[in-house]
Amino acid sequence: MKKGTQESTEYLAVIMMGMAGSWARKSSEDDAIRSVAAIARTDLGKVFKLPEEIRICVVEVSGLDTVYWNESHFFTRNGREPVTLERPVKLVDYNYKTGAYSDPTRRVTKSKLIKRKK
Repeated sequence: MKKGTQESTEYLAVIMMGMAGSWARKSSEDDAIRSVAAIARTDLGKVFKLPEEIRICVVEVSGLDTVYWNESHFFTRNGREPVTLERPVKLVDYNYKTGAYSDPTRRVTKSKLIKRKK
């Protein structure tokens, strides 16, 4: 990084579906989410029947030139050795019909609203 310049924030959005997946790296979280959803619809939609709503993992990757992932972790490299990326991963559910996305952990399900009889 050059002296006197600020590092821009970058986000990596990933959709994993079986052994396939799509990804997008953008300077805003919203752009990354919408881009990966469009890419997945184009690429994975040819092979899979995509659901109306799809789960997307988003991680802030500023300052990292190499990031890769598997079904359980994001990684970067320290020299030649892979290192688990110690940054929070945000999960969002993207709805293809409405184009909206939400945090799945903040949803209130109908079952939580119904009082159970003892």
